[in-house]
Amino acid sequence: MDQTRWRQLTKLPVTIAGIGFVASYSWRVIADLDQPYGTVTLVVMGIVWAMFAVDFTVNLVLAPRRGRYFITHLHEFLIVLLPALAPLRLL
Repeated sequence: MDQTRWRQLTKLPVTIAGIGFVASYSWRVIADLDQPYGTVTLVVMGIVWAMFAVDFTVNLVLAPRRGRYFITHLHEFLIVLLPALAPLRLL
């Protein structure tokens, strides 16, 4: 599998995950959530963060020039480090 094929396969799921992260994060911040909803939002945000991390790592591994990919996709790396930046992924 090459990087182009990986991006084709993951574009929609990662976009939906980003929307899910924003919704879950917003719900957690705006609402004063009790159990089990607070836990649900944390689990959703954790799963989405893991998806972003896997997507970035696979793209980096499949990139023909890894150093260049890392530099040109630094924003994606920052999203993995700081999940609160996930809404940037939707842009």
